[in-house]
Amino acid sequence: MKNTFNMKPLGILLITSIFCNFVQGVTVKDQISLISGTWTRDQITEEGKVRTWTKQIEKAEKDHQFIETITIKNNDGNKPTKRQLHFEVIPVAGKFLHFNGIKQRDLNLNVIEKWKPSNISYI
Repeated sequence: MKNTFNMKPLGILLITSIFCNFVQGVTVKDQISLISGTWTRDQITEEGKVRTWTKQIEKAEKDHQFIETITIKNNDGNKPTKRQLHFEVIPVAGKFLHFNGIKQRDLNLNVIEKWKPSNISYI
């Protein structure tokens, strides 16, 4: 009895999976270098109004640490709210980053609060 099973698709799949294991993408060092910057996004509230979030992230004094200033502005004429998060970035599992909050504070009404411990953590 002749074998009618086509081995070509299996061979292509094997070569593709081997090649994919060699491709790493952006290195952890490169990912960390891309964290600093300013991002703005608009959110539509439940009331249908626009709320603008601006995040400004700057390097802190220690390696892999950053300070993020978050400004939230509602389009209702009220004064924007501001807060800061001091966080560190820890490489995990070879190519992922663990963002771990160290401390945080509010910056509202021209009063800068003292830093408080932060429990923000995500990958």
